[in-house]
Amino acid sequence: SEIIVNQQPRQLYNLGDVINLPVIILSLPELSGTVNMDLICGTQSINFYKSDVYSSNGERKIESSLILKKSTIKELIGNCKIRIRLNDEPPVVTNNFKISNTMSVVKTSAQSEFNPGEDLFLQGNVLKENGNGANGFINVTLITENSSINYVDVINTGTFSVNLSLPKDMKTGAYLVKLFAYETDLDGTLTNNGFSDFNIIVKQVPTNLEIIFENQEIEPGTTMKVKAILHDQTGESMPSKVYLTIKNEDDKILEQLEKNTDEFLEFPTLYNEPPVTWKIVAASNKIMSESFFKIKAKEKVRVEIANKTIIIKNIGNVPYNNSVLVKVGIKSVPIDISLAVDETKKFLMSAPDGGYNIEVKTSEGDLVTGMVSLTGKQINVTEISERIIDFIRNPVVW
Repeated sequence: SEIIVNQQPRQLYNLGDVINLPVIILSLPELSGTVNMDLICGTQSINFYKSDVYSSNGERKIESSLILKKSTIKELIGNCKIRIRLNDEPPVVTNNFKISNTMSVVKTSAQSEFNPGEDLFLQGNVLKENGNGANGFINVTLITENSSINYVDVINTGTFSVNLSLPKDMKTGAYLVKLFAYETDLDGTLTNNGFSDFNIIVKQVPTNLEIIFENQEIEPGTTMKVKAILHDQTGESMPSKVYLTIKNEDDKILEQLEKNTDEFLEFPTLYNEPPVTWKIVAASNKIMSESFFKIKAKEKVRVEIANKTIIIKNIGNVPYNNSVLVKVGIKSVPIDISLAVDETKKFLMSAPDGGYNIEVKTSEGDLVTGMVSLTGKQINVTEISERIIDFIRNPVVW
């Protein structure tokens, strides 16, 4: 008998393809027996065709085919051949060919840098090793710090297009994107598949500008310190330049400087600056922010003892209406003080002739002391005007 293979298998097949194998079997004077066809891959084989044949003229044509699906060929892939035999006669073996389950996945979209919250748009091609376009599914996995984002779409005639939204608070850095393309049998069994990895860069984007005061309420005469911190999409600070503007209660610009973020701007205030609220405006990377700080009200007087005179000046930033206790020797004399801002008043002390230890204590707890020689009939503290002082100092009077 003789077995003639009319058409040798192609050199390469993928799972899902069909191997057509037309053969002619000759045996004279008549043909009778069983034909077997086996797929052999490496050391493993399966029988995919078995049929009894008979021909009175000794010739039989057989149109056999093998569908390369998992349920039929199991795990047989790689370098293969088909063996054809009639009864127990020596078999005929086809040329070698390859059965593949691999596909190539190629990303064609070019964008590699994205802002957080932006759409990750991917396009690509998926070809089986036999050169045909795949029809299956593409699984996109974005590996993040603590988890992963998955998205599945279809592959249609070898092309895919995927649109995946990135989280708005995604941290800046490089991220791995995994592409897994695959086909399945009608029963859902995985057949051809392929992988591809690439990296994307998520950019650092400024989202918030925070204004920070060392103290948001300051006393007049002290220095206000303020800085701005630029935050990215995750709340982390990012270095940049920032314009800081100080405006008074009338929205007049008092100071405007460019600083580095996280660097303090220092602005000294006058000791008699009224208790008001001023505004800070910060601008960086097209983000603006504003905040306010307050100059506190401060009641404060400065006391001096000059000979027989007590000099009291309002060095606060609000009118001073309070009492001051003057102690002459062992006697205390309270005096009521009413001073406008920066106003000064003088008080003349008198007492029976002698030297006295003088203590002046303010309501704020400040204490000024001195040793003074006084004259007079009794201990007394009297407010005097500048005109009276000039009069007393005039030699004519003496």
